Amino acid sequence: MFFRGIEILNSVTKMKMLGSFFNLKKLKCVLKTIKCRYNPTKMLKTYFPLIILFLVVQGFVVGTLILTHLLGPKRESQNKNAAFECGVVSQGNSRAPFSIHYFVVALLFVLFDVEVIFFYPWAVNFKLLGWSGLMAVGIFSLVVLSGFFYILKKKVLEFDQ
Repeated sequence: MFFRGIEILNSVTKMKMLGSFFNLKKLKCVLKTIKCRYNPTKMLKTYFPLIILFLVVQGFVVGTLILTHLLGPKRESQNKNAAFECGVVSQGNSRAPFSIHYFVVALLFVLFDVEVIFFYPWAVNFKLLGWSGLMAVGIFSLVVLSGFFYILKKKVLEFDQ
């Protein structure tokens, strides 16, 4: 996200209207470090090596897929087409139903793990954000905890069912 100088000044005046809710001295120090001018040619020069790398990688992937399809052996047999799982011959129907509970627990773990990641930027800027940051994290924590208590109420984490 790129800011222009006028937009920064407008945001500072808006924050002054909010009163002592923000620490303006610290905010001005942060805003001074942001570059106020947007230079598209400089940005293109900065990202040009990444664009070239992306194109080379995509070319390598597509080329490898095409070459393996064209040059690879095409011999089929009954043994090659048989189901194979870790060296053990499969038995029974592979479409047998099983509990989805493990997948639900894995998805919940990923969900809450990603939500906890959002605490790190707040912890790094704890002093700069002040009371407003603390209130924002408090509201976020309440939302996360309400989701967690909802999961406990629905007994998703109980394996006895």
